[in-house]
Amino acid sequence: MTNHNAADIAEEVGRAILCQSGAFPEDDLMPASRGPKMRASLRGDPSIISDLYIDDAGVVAIADPSVKSPGAQRTMAATAALRAAGVEVHDKKGHNDALDEKVWGCAFYRHIVGAERERMAEIVALSWAMAFAPAVVPAALASLIGYWSHALLFRRAGYAVLQDSYEVARDASTVPLPLPLAVRDELLALACLAPLLYSDLRVPVSSTVVATDATPTRGAAASAVVPLLTARRLFAGAEFRGADARLVDRVDLRDVDAAPAADPALAAALAAWPWQVRAAYDMEVDHINAQELRALVGLITRRCRSSANFKQRLVALLDNLAACGAAAKGRSSARRMNPLLRRLGAFLLAADVYTAPRYIASAVNPADPPSRRRSLRAWLARMRAAAGA
Repeated sequence: MTNHNAADIAEEVGRAILCQSGAFPEDDLMPASRGPKMRASLRGDPSIISDLYIDDAGVVAIADPSVKSPGAQRTMAATAALRAAGVEVHDKKGHNDALDEKVWGCAFYRHIVGAERERMAEIVALSWAMAFAPAVVPAALASLIGYWSHALLFRRAGYAVLQDSYEVARDASTVPLPLPLAVRDELLALACLAPLLYSDLRVPVSSTVVATDATPTRGAAASAVVPLLTARRLFAGAEFRGADARLVDRVDLRDVDAAPAADPALAAALAAWPWQVRAAYDMEVDHINAQELRALVGLITRRCRSSANFKQRLVALLDNLAACGAAAKGRSSARRMNPLLRRLGAFLLAADVYTAPRYIASAVNPADPPSRRRSLRAWLARMRAAAGA
C-alpha cells in the first residue's frame, strides 16, 4: 500500500465517521471539482453563504459579521464523533471562530484566502534569485514550479504565465543549464504578480450570465440578466478544477459521444431568459478549440475594461469542453491556446474578476445562432415554443 492510498483511505474513513454520526450531513459535502451547493443561509433564504464542510473537518462560514459563526459547533460535533470512533484529534490544530488562520497550507486573512504570506515571500525571493542565476539544475526549477503550483491554486488566472518553464523542468540533466530568456521572464512575471495571487471570498456572483460560441471563422457572445439566486445556482454548478486541452484533428474527436447531454430543465430556463447579442464578428481561420476560447476571452476582456464589471464572479456558458476545461484550469499545454489564457488572466487579475465556466450543449447555447449568422430572436422563439409544448 502506498502512502497516497493510505491517505485516501484515511480520508474516506474520516468522512464516513463525520457523516454517519450526523456531525456533517451528506448534503454539506463539497466535491473537489465543483463549487459549494446551495443551502439555507442563517437568514433562511437559499444561498451559498452558510457553513461548508471541506476535507477532514474544516468549516468555512461566510456570514453576516454580527452573526456568530456556526463553524465552532460543527467542529465540536466533528471532534466528538472522531474521538468516539477512536481517532486521535489534536486540540492544537483547532481554529474555532478564527478570522486569520493557516490551515493545511491555506491562509485565511479575513475574507482573503491564498498561500501563506511568509511562504509566498520565500517563493518570490527564490524566483528572483533563480531568474538571474547564470545556470540552474532542471530539478531545482521543477521544485520551484511545484511551489508556485500550490500558490496558484488560489488564483488560477496566473497559471498561464508558465509555459517554457515546464519544458526546461522536464530535462533529465543533472548539470546546471543556462535558463532561456522566456523562462526567466516567466519567473519574474510570477514574482511581480504575487500580490494578486489570492481569492476574495466576498466578491459577489454577478446577475449577468454570458454565453459564447464560435465556428472556425466566426465568433459570437450573448448575455442575459437573471435573478441573483439563479446566477448563484449556476455558479455553484460550474467547473472549477478544469482539464487539460489539446488541439487535435476534428476526425480524431467523438464529440457527440463524449459530450454530456442537454439538461431539459436548464434548456427551458435558458430559453426563458432575456438574451441579447453582445458581439458577432468574423475571425481568421483557426482550430475550433482555439476559436471557442478566443470568443470567451474576447467577451471577458471587453467586460473588464469597465469598472462597473470589476470585483465579480461571472458565470460563462460554453459548448466546447476543451475551452471550458482550459478556462477553468487557467492554462493549456497547447501553444495556440495558452497565449489566449495569458491575456484572459491579465484582465481577470487586474479587474479582480473570477470566471465560472459551465458547459452546455450546443443546441441550447444562445450564442450559437449569431455565431452562424442566424437570428437569436427566432432561435429564442423556437426554444420557447418547444419548451411550452
